Amino acid sequence: SNTPGILGAIIGGAIGNELGNHKSSQRVGAAVGAVLGHSVARDIMNQNQGSTVREVETVERCETIYQSYEEERIVGYNVTYNYNGQDYTIRTDEDPGDQIRVRVSVQPIL
Repeated sequence: SNTPGILGAIIGGAIGNELGNHKSSQRVGAAVGAVLGHSVARDIMNQNQGSTVREVETVERCETIYQSYEEERIVGYNVTYNYNGQDYTIRTDEDPGDQIRVRVSVQPIL
């Protein structure tokens, strides 16, 4: 962009105009100040452009998201049955259905 050079010329011209005592010296001062101001601004821009360093780095960002939930599942069946007037309870891994088979053993009472 030529904007810094133009601004430098305007500022240099204004300063040169203020330093002159007579009309002719003000015009010469303004012209010299404008040329010097443009030159200084251009040199500063060239120095800044040459010293610009750009670095590009690829970064991988990972994120761990913890999510909890509740679930209901059957872990067993509590089965209560009645045999000969007495209630018994057992736990089974499988659904027993409406009926279960029982094994009966008889022991003599002595």
